[in-house]
Amino acid sequence: MSALQGYLHSFSEWDDLFLTYYAINPDKTIATTNFTRGEFLILAARAKSFLVSRGIARGDHVCHYFSSNTVEDLAFRLASVFIGSIPVTVNWDADTPERVLYKITVTNCKLILCDSSTSKLTLEFIENNLAQTNITMQSIVDAKNCLISSEGDDKASDGGAMLAMMMMGEGETSIKHNSGLEMSSTRIVIFTSGTTGNPKGVRLSHSNYETNRSTFEQFLQVRDDPSIIVSTVVINPLHHTNSTSFTDWMLRRKGAKLHLFQRYTTPYWKILAQLGHDEIERCTTVGMQDSKSRLVAPAVSRHFDFLESLANSNKLYKSEEWISTGLNRVNFLIGSAPVGPSTVARLRRFAKKLPLVRFGSTETTLQVMGTPRSLSEEVRLSSFKRGWNHMNSQGKKQPGYYVGQQHQNNTEVMIVESVSKDDGEAFL
Repeated sequence: MSALQGYLHSFSEWDDLFLTYYAINPDKTIATTNFTRGEFLILAARAKSFLVSRGIARGDHVCHYFSSNTVEDLAFRLASVFIGSIPVTVNWDADTPERVLYKITVTNCKLILCDSSTSKLTLEFIENNLAQTNITMQSIVDAKNCLISSEGDDKASDGGAMLAMMMMGEGETSIKHNSGLEMSSTRIVIFTSGTTGNPKGVRLSHSNYETNRSTFEQFLQVRDDPSIIVSTVVINPLHHTNSTSFTDWMLRRKGAKLHLFQRYTTPYWKILAQLGHDEIERCTTVGMQDSKSRLVAPAVSRHFDFLESLANSNKLYKSEEWISTGLNRVNFLIGSAPVGPSTVARLRRFAKKLPLVRFGSTETTLQVMGTPRSLSEEVRLSSFKRGWNHMNSQGKKQPGYYVGQQHQNNTEVMIVESVSKDDGEAFL
Protein backbone atom coordinates (compact mmCIF):
# COMPACT_ATOMS: atom_id res chain seq x y z
CA MET A 1 0.00 0.00 0.00
CA SER A 2 1.35 3.42 -0.98
CA ALA A 3 1.41 6.07 1.73
CA LEU A 4 -0.19 8.42 -0.82
CA GLN A 5 -3.36 6.40 -1.26
CA GLY A 6 -5.43 7.93 1.53
CA TYR A 7 -4.48 11.50 0.65
CA LEU A 8 -5.18 11.05 -3.06
CA HIS A 9 -8.59 9.54 -2.36
CA SER A 10 -9.59 12.29 0.07
CA PHE A 11 -8.73 15.06 -2.42
CA SER A 12 -10.56 13.54 -5.38
CA GLU A 13 -13.57 15.89 -4.98
CA TRP A 14 -12.20 19.39 -5.54
CA ASP A 15 -15.43 21.28 -4.81
CA ASP A 16 -15.93 19.88 -1.30
CA LEU A 17 -15.43 22.40 1.50
CA PHE A 18 -12.37 21.25 3.43
CA LEU A 19 -10.92 23.95 5.67
CA THR A 20 -12.24 26.92 7.61
CA TYR A 21 -9.44 28.97 9.13
CA TYR A 22 -10.09 31.38 12.02
CA ALA A 23 -7.44 34.12 12.21
CA ILE A 24 -7.33 36.53 15.13
CA ASN A 25 -7.34 40.20 14.13
CA PRO A 26 -5.39 42.83 16.14
CA ASP A 27 -8.70 43.92 17.76
CA LYS A 28 -9.31 40.24 18.72
CA THR A 29 -12.18 39.79 16.30
CA ILE A 30 -12.15 36.71 14.07
CA ALA A 31 -11.43 36.68 10.33
CA THR A 32 -12.69 33.53 8.62
CA THR A 33 -11.33 32.05 5.39
CA ASN A 34 -12.72 28.97 3.64
CA PHE A 35 -10.87 26.58 1.34
CA THR A 36 -12.35 23.84 -0.81
CA ARG A 37 -10.36 20.66 -1.30
CA GLY A 38 -9.30 21.99 -4.70
CA GLU A 39 -8.17 25.36 -3.36
CA PHE A 40 -6.17 23.74 -0.59
CA LEU A 41 -4.65 21.25 -3.02
CA ILE A 42 -3.46 24.20 -5.13
CA LEU A 43 -1.68 25.61 -2.06
CA ALA A 44 -0.05 22.21 -1.47
CA ALA A 45 0.99 22.04 -5.13
CA ARG A 46 2.64 25.46 -4.86
CA ALA A 47 4.33 24.35 -1.64
CA LYS A 48 5.62 21.21 -3.35
CA SER A 49 6.92 23.25 -6.28
CA PHE A 50 8.73 25.59 -3.91
CA LEU A 51 10.31 22.75 -1.91
CA VAL A 52 11.54 21.08 -5.10
CA SER A 53 12.98 24.40 -6.32
CA ARG A 54 15.01 24.54 -3.10
CA GLY A 55 16.38 21.05 -3.68
CA ILE A 56 14.24 19.32 -1.06
CA ALA A 57 13.90 15.61 -1.88
CA ARG A 58 12.66 12.41 -0.30
CA GLY A 59 14.02 11.93 3.20
CA ASP A 60 15.11 15.56 3.64
CA HIS A 61 14.03 17.32 6.83
CA VAL A 62 12.30 20.72 6.85
CA CYS A 63 11.83 22.73 10.04
CA HIS A 64 8.30 24.08 10.56
CA TYR A 65 8.91 27.05 12.85
CA PHE A 66 5.68 29.04 12.92
CA SER A 67 4.33 31.33 15.64
CA SER A 68 0.79 29.94 15.63
CA ASN A 69 -1.44 27.58 13.68
CA THR A 70 -1.38 28.63 10.03
CA VAL A 71 -2.81 27.46 6.72
CA GLU A 72 0.73 27.51 5.33
CA ASP A 73 1.97 25.03 7.95
CA LEU A 74 -0.78 22.60 6.97
CA ALA A 75 -0.22 23.10 3.23
CA PHE A 76 3.50 22.36 3.53
CA ARG A 77 2.68 19.27 5.60
CA LEU A 78 0.57 17.93 2.74
CA ALA A 79 3.25 18.93 0.23
CA SER A 80 5.80 16.90 2.19
CA VAL A 81 3.73 13.77 1.49
CA PHE A 82 3.91 14.43 -2.25
CA ILE A 83 7.70 14.68 -2.09
CA GLY A 84 8.51 12.31 0.75
CA SER A 85 10.24 15.02 2.78
CA ILE A 86 9.87 15.15 6.56
CA PRO A 87 8.50 18.09 8.59
CA VAL A 88 10.17 18.76 11.95
CA THR A 89 8.11 20.58 14.56
CA VAL A 90 9.23 23.38 16.87
CA ASN A 91 7.36 24.32 20.05
CA TRP A 92 6.80 28.01 19.43
CA ASP A 93 5.38 28.43 22.95
CA ALA A 94 8.29 27.03 24.93
CA ASP A 95 11.44 26.36 22.86
CA THR A 96 14.42 28.62 23.62
CA PRO A 97 16.68 29.75 20.75
CA GLU A 98 19.21 27.10 21.86
CA ARG A 99 16.56 24.38 21.75
CA VAL A 100 15.34 25.39 18.29
CA LEU A 101 18.93 25.29 17.03
CA TYR A 102 19.36 21.86 18.64
CA LYS A 103 16.29 20.48 16.84
CA ILE A 104 17.43 21.87 13.49
CA THR A 105 20.92 20.48 13.97
CA VAL A 106 20.07 17.01 15.26
CA THR A 107 17.59 16.41 12.41
CA ASN A 108 19.88 17.92 9.78
CA CYS A 109 17.19 20.28 8.48
CA LYS A 110 17.84 21.89 5.10
CA LEU A 111 15.15 24.56 5.24
CA ILE A 112 13.26 26.61 7.85
CA LEU A 113 9.67 27.63 7.16
CA CYS A 114 8.43 30.47 9.33
CA ASP A 115 5.94 33.35 9.35
CA SER A 116 6.06 37.09 9.92
CA SER A 117 5.60 36.66 13.69
CA THR A 118 8.19 33.95 14.26
CA SER A 119 10.61 35.00 17.01
CA LYS A 120 13.15 37.39 15.48
CA LEU A 121 15.45 36.77 18.44
CA THR A 122 15.54 33.04 17.70
CA LEU A 123 16.03 33.51 13.96
CA GLU A 124 18.93 35.89 14.65
CA PHE A 125 20.45 33.31 17.00
CA ILE A 126 20.20 30.66 14.27
CA GLU A 127 21.75 33.03 11.71
CA ASN A 128 24.66 33.64 14.08
CA ASN A 129 25.21 29.90 14.45
CA LEU A 130 24.78 28.75 10.84
CA ALA A 131 28.10 26.90 10.94
CA GLN A 132 26.45 24.27 13.16
CA THR A 133 23.68 23.57 10.62
CA ASN A 134 22.96 22.83 6.96
CA ILE A 135 21.04 26.10 6.81
CA THR A 136 22.04 29.20 4.84
CA MET A 137 20.60 32.68 5.16
CA GLN A 138 18.56 31.96 2.02
CA SER A 139 17.12 28.82 3.61
CA ILE A 140 15.04 30.72 6.18
CA VAL A 141 11.83 31.64 4.35
CA ASP A 142 8.40 33.09 5.05
CA ALA A 143 6.03 30.29 4.06
CA LYS A 144 3.15 32.62 3.17
CA ASN A 145 5.20 34.41 0.53
CA CYS A 146 6.06 31.06 -1.06
CA LEU A 147 2.38 30.27 -1.66
CA ILE A 148 1.18 33.55 -3.18
CA SER A 149 0.72 33.30 -6.93
CA SER A 150 2.04 35.78 -9.46
CA GLU A 151 -1.51 37.17 -9.58
CA GLY A 152 -1.23 37.99 -5.87
CA ASP A 153 -3.85 35.40 -4.96
CA ASP A 154 -3.11 33.15 -2.00
CA LYS A 155 -5.94 30.72 -2.87
CA ALA A 156 -6.89 29.63 -6.38
CA SER A 157 -5.55 30.77 -9.75
CA ASP A 158 -5.43 29.32 -13.25
CA GLY A 159 -1.69 28.72 -12.93
CA GLY A 160 -2.07 27.09 -9.54
CA ALA A 161 -4.94 24.91 -10.73
CA MET A 162 -2.88 23.72 -13.68
CA LEU A 163 0.01 22.91 -11.33
CA ALA A 164 -2.32 20.90 -9.07
CA MET A 165 -3.92 19.05 -12.00
CA MET A 166 -0.51 18.09 -13.36
CA MET A 167 0.53 16.89 -9.92
CA MET A 168 -2.60 14.75 -9.51
CA GLY A 169 -2.76 13.60 -13.14
CA GLU A 170 -0.99 10.91 -15.13
CA GLY A 171 1.89 12.83 -16.73
CA GLU A 172 5.59 12.85 -15.93
CA THR A 173 5.16 15.41 -13.11
CA SER A 174 2.42 13.36 -11.45
CA ILE A 175 3.09 12.31 -7.87
CA LYS A 176 1.58 8.95 -8.78
CA HIS A 177 4.73 8.21 -10.78
CA ASN A 178 7.28 10.01 -8.66
CA SER A 179 6.29 8.95 -5.20
CA GLY A 180 6.84 5.30 -4.29
CA LEU A 181 6.38 6.44 -0.71
CA GLU A 182 6.08 3.45 1.62
CA MET A 183 3.96 3.17 4.75
CA SER A 184 7.13 2.65 6.77
CA SER A 185 8.52 6.02 5.60
CA THR A 186 8.75 8.77 8.21
CA ARG A 187 5.77 11.13 8.06
CA ILE A 188 6.96 13.71 10.63
CA VAL A 189 9.36 14.25 13.53
CA ILE A 190 7.77 15.52 16.74
CA PHE A 191 9.91 16.25 19.78
CA THR A 192 9.04 15.34 23.35
CA SER A 193 8.90 18.12 25.92
CA GLY A 194 12.46 17.60 27.16
CA THR A 195 11.64 17.90 30.86
CA THR A 196 14.51 15.54 31.76
CA GLY A 197 17.11 16.92 29.35
CA ASN A 198 17.29 17.53 25.62
CA PRO A 199 13.96 16.71 23.93
CA LYS A 200 13.88 13.44 22.00
CA GLY A 201 12.79 13.52 18.37
CA VAL A 202 10.14 10.87 17.69
CA ARG A 203 10.00 9.57 14.12
CA LEU A 204 6.39 8.77 13.30
CA SER A 205 5.65 6.84 10.12
CA HIS A 206 2.81 6.95 7.63
CA SER A 207 1.79 3.57 9.02
CA ASN A 208 1.54 5.14 12.48
CA TYR A 209 -0.83 7.79 11.18
CA GLU A 210 -2.91 5.35 9.15
CA THR A 211 -3.37 3.30 12.33
CA ASN A 212 -4.19 6.53 14.15
CA ARG A 213 -6.87 7.28 11.57
CA SER A 214 -8.33 3.79 11.93
CA THR A 215 -8.27 4.18 15.71
CA PHE A 216 -10.17 7.46 15.69
CA GLU A 217 -12.73 6.13 13.24
CA GLN A 218 -13.31 3.04 15.35
CA PHE A 219 -13.41 5.12 18.54
CA LEU A 220 -15.98 7.56 17.11
CA GLN A 221 -17.94 4.83 15.31
CA VAL A 222 -17.49 6.16 11.77
CA ARG A 223 -15.08 3.61 10.28
CA ASP A 224 -17.68 1.42 8.61
CA ASP A 225 -19.72 4.26 7.11
CA PRO A 226 -17.84 6.69 4.82
CA SER A 227 -21.05 8.73 4.38
CA ILE A 228 -20.80 10.04 7.95
CA ILE A 229 -19.60 13.65 7.83
CA VAL A 230 -16.74 14.21 10.27
CA SER A 231 -15.86 17.77 11.28
CA THR A 232 -12.97 18.48 13.64
CA VAL A 233 -12.30 21.76 15.45
CA VAL A 234 -8.61 22.26 16.29
CA ILE A 235 -7.27 24.91 18.68
CA ASN A 236 -4.25 23.15 20.19
CA PRO A 237 -0.89 24.10 18.60
CA LEU A 238 0.08 22.19 15.47
CA HIS A 239 3.52 21.49 16.91
CA HIS A 240 1.84 19.12 19.42
CA THR A 241 1.14 15.47 18.61
CA ASN A 242 -2.54 16.12 19.42
CA SER A 243 -3.28 18.59 16.61
CA THR A 244 -0.89 16.83 14.23
CA SER A 245 -2.86 13.59 14.61
CA PHE A 246 -6.26 15.21 14.11
CA THR A 247 -5.27 17.36 11.13
CA ASP A 248 -3.55 14.42 9.41
CA TRP A 249 -6.76 12.41 9.89
CA MET A 250 -8.74 15.19 8.20
CA LEU A 251 -6.25 15.21 5.31
CA ARG A 252 -6.83 11.47 4.87
CA ARG A 253 -10.62 11.20 5.24
CA LYS A 254 -12.73 12.01 2.20
CA GLY A 255 -15.49 14.53 2.90
CA ALA A 256 -14.04 15.53 6.27
CA LYS A 257 -14.08 19.19 7.31
CA LEU A 258 -11.43 20.90 9.39
CA HIS A 259 -11.95 24.03 11.49
CA LEU A 260 -8.50 25.37 12.38
CA PHE A 261 -8.04 28.22 14.87
CA GLN A 262 -4.89 30.32 14.83
CA ARG A 263 -4.78 29.79 18.59
CA TYR A 264 -7.16 29.56 21.53
CA THR A 265 -9.28 32.68 21.81
CA THR A 266 -12.36 33.69 23.80
CA PRO A 267 -14.78 33.59 20.79
CA TYR A 268 -13.88 29.90 20.34
CA TRP A 269 -16.78 28.83 22.55
CA LYS A 270 -19.34 30.91 20.67
CA ILE A 271 -18.07 29.59 17.33
CA LEU A 272 -17.98 25.98 18.54
CA ALA A 273 -21.52 26.26 19.94
CA GLN A 274 -22.68 27.80 16.63
CA LEU A 275 -21.21 24.82 14.76
CA GLY A 276 -23.27 22.60 17.05
CA HIS A 277 -26.42 24.61 16.31
CA ASP A 278 -25.63 24.37 12.59
CA GLU A 279 -25.50 20.57 12.94
CA ILE A 280 -28.90 20.58 14.65
CA GLU A 281 -30.40 22.79 11.92
CA ARG A 282 -28.88 20.70 9.11
CA CYS A 283 -30.28 17.49 10.55
CA THR A 284 -33.71 19.12 10.95
CA THR A 285 -33.77 20.78 7.51
CA VAL A 286 -32.60 17.90 5.33
CA GLY A 287 -33.88 15.12 7.55
CA MET A 288 -30.39 13.76 8.12
CA GLN A 289 -30.06 11.33 11.00
CA ASP A 290 -28.04 12.57 13.98
CA SER A 291 -25.83 9.50 13.61
CA LYS A 292 -24.69 10.68 10.15
CA SER A 293 -22.44 13.42 11.49
CA ARG A 294 -19.68 13.80 14.08
CA LEU A 295 -18.53 17.18 15.34
CA VAL A 296 -15.26 16.50 17.17
CA ALA A 297 -13.28 18.88 19.38
CA PRO A 298 -10.02 17.73 20.97
CA ALA A 299 -9.44 19.69 24.17
CA VAL A 300 -7.67 19.71 27.53
CA SER A 301 -9.14 20.29 30.97
CA ARG A 302 -7.91 23.88 31.25
CA HIS A 303 -10.08 24.90 28.28
CA PHE A 304 -13.12 24.23 30.45
CA ASP A 305 -11.55 26.21 33.29
CA PHE A 306 -11.49 29.14 30.84
CA LEU A 307 -15.11 28.47 29.82
CA GLU A 308 -16.31 28.50 33.44
CA SER A 309 -14.42 31.73 34.09
CA LEU A 310 -16.09 33.37 31.08
CA ALA A 311 -19.53 32.23 32.19
CA ASN A 312 -19.05 33.38 35.77
CA SER A 313 -17.93 36.83 34.56
CA ASN A 314 -20.76 37.13 31.98
CA LYS A 315 -18.40 37.15 28.97
CA LEU A 316 -19.89 34.27 26.96
CA TYR A 317 -21.42 36.54 24.25
CA LYS A 318 -24.51 34.29 24.30
CA SER A 319 -26.74 32.82 26.99
CA GLU A 320 -25.43 29.78 28.82
CA GLU A 321 -28.49 27.84 27.65
CA TRP A 322 -27.70 28.62 23.99
CA ILE A 323 -24.05 27.66 24.52
CA SER A 324 -24.92 24.35 26.19
CA THR A 325 -27.43 23.40 23.48
CA GLY A 326 -24.76 23.81 20.82
CA LEU A 327 -21.95 22.17 22.82
CA ASN A 328 -24.17 19.16 23.47
CA ARG A 329 -23.64 18.20 19.80
CA VAL A 330 -19.85 18.19 20.21
CA ASN A 331 -17.79 15.07 20.85
CA PHE A 332 -15.18 16.45 23.26
CA LEU A 333 -12.02 14.32 23.29
CA ILE A 334 -10.08 15.27 26.41
CA GLY A 335 -6.58 14.13 27.23
CA SER A 336 -3.06 15.31 28.14
CA ALA A 337 -3.97 15.45 31.84
CA PRO A 338 -6.18 13.47 34.25
CA VAL A 339 -9.91 14.12 33.90
CA GLY A 340 -11.13 14.67 37.43
CA PRO A 341 -14.43 15.61 39.10
CA SER A 342 -14.11 19.35 38.37
CA THR A 343 -13.66 18.86 34.61
CA VAL A 344 -16.54 16.38 34.42
CA ALA A 345 -18.77 18.76 36.40
CA ARG A 346 -17.95 21.57 33.96
CA LEU A 347 -18.78 19.38 30.96
CA ARG A 348 -22.09 18.41 32.52
CA ARG A 349 -22.87 22.08 33.18
CA PHE A 350 -21.89 23.51 29.80
CA ALA A 351 -22.50 20.60 27.41
CA LYS A 352 -25.00 18.48 29.35
CA LYS A 353 -22.86 15.42 28.70
CA LEU A 354 -19.69 13.61 29.70
CA PRO A 355 -16.40 13.91 27.82
CA LEU A 356 -14.77 11.17 25.80
CA VAL A 357 -11.39 10.67 27.44
CA ARG A 358 -8.44 9.81 25.20
CA PHE A 359 -5.10 8.52 26.41
CA GLY A 360 -1.75 8.27 24.66
CA SER A 361 1.52 10.05 23.99
CA THR A 362 3.77 11.47 21.30
CA GLU A 363 5.56 8.14 20.99
CA THR A 364 2.26 6.33 20.37
CA THR A 365 0.96 8.83 17.77
CA LEU A 366 -1.44 10.23 20.40
CA GLN A 367 -4.15 7.60 20.76
CA VAL A 368 -3.88 4.31 22.71
CA MET A 369 -7.01 4.13 24.85
CA GLY A 370 -10.35 5.90 25.13
CA THR A 371 -13.71 5.80 26.87
CA PRO A 372 -15.98 3.97 24.42
CA ARG A 373 -18.64 6.15 22.82
CA SER A 374 -20.92 3.12 22.92
CA LEU A 375 -21.06 3.18 26.74
CA SER A 376 -24.00 4.93 28.33
CA GLU A 377 -23.50 8.14 30.29
CA GLU A 378 -24.42 6.26 33.48
CA VAL A 379 -21.75 3.59 32.97
CA ARG A 380 -19.07 6.14 32.11
CA LEU A 381 -19.90 8.32 35.11
CA SER A 382 -19.83 5.28 37.38
CA SER A 383 -16.37 4.36 36.01
CA PHE A 384 -15.09 7.89 36.61
CA LYS A 385 -16.38 7.89 40.19
CA ARG A 386 -14.92 4.47 40.92
CA GLY A 387 -11.47 5.83 40.10
CA TRP A 388 -11.88 9.08 42.01
CA ASN A 389 -13.09 7.25 45.13
CA HIS A 390 -10.68 4.33 45.06
CA MET A 391 -9.32 3.13 48.43
CA ASN A 392 -6.27 0.91 48.80
CA SER A 393 -6.05 -2.20 50.97
CA GLN A 394 -4.90 -0.09 53.94
CA GLY A 395 -8.11 1.94 53.75
CA LYS A 396 -6.34 5.03 52.44
CA LYS A 397 -7.69 7.04 49.54
CA GLN A 398 -5.74 6.35 46.35
CA PRO A 399 -7.65 8.06 43.52
CA GLY A 400 -7.26 6.99 39.92
CA TYR A 401 -8.62 8.15 36.58
CA TYR A 402 -10.66 6.16 34.08
CA VAL A 403 -9.08 6.32 30.62
CA GLY A 404 -11.18 3.72 28.85
CA GLN A 405 -10.18 0.70 26.84
CA GLN A 406 -7.68 -0.23 24.16
CA HIS A 407 -8.85 -0.04 20.54
CA GLN A 408 -9.30 -3.56 19.25
CA ASN A 409 -6.98 -4.48 16.35
CA ASN A 410 -5.33 -1.04 16.49
CA THR A 411 -3.75 -0.69 19.92
CA GLU A 412 -2.81 -3.08 22.70
CA VAL A 413 -2.38 -2.14 26.35
CA MET A 414 -0.78 -4.11 29.16
CA ILE A 415 -1.31 -3.10 32.79
CA VAL A 416 1.81 -2.86 34.94
CA GLU A 417 0.59 -3.42 38.48
CA SER A 418 3.76 -2.25 40.17
CA VAL A 419 7.35 -1.28 39.49
CA SER A 420 8.39 -2.89 42.75
CA LYS A 421 7.95 -6.53 43.79
CA ASP A 422 7.33 -5.28 47.34
CA ASP A 423 4.58 -2.85 46.44
CA GLY A 424 1.33 -4.28 45.18
CA GLU A 425 -0.58 -1.03 45.53
CA ALA A 426 1.11 1.02 42.79
CA PHE A 427 -0.63 1.02 39.44
CA LEU A 428 0.82 2.57 36.30
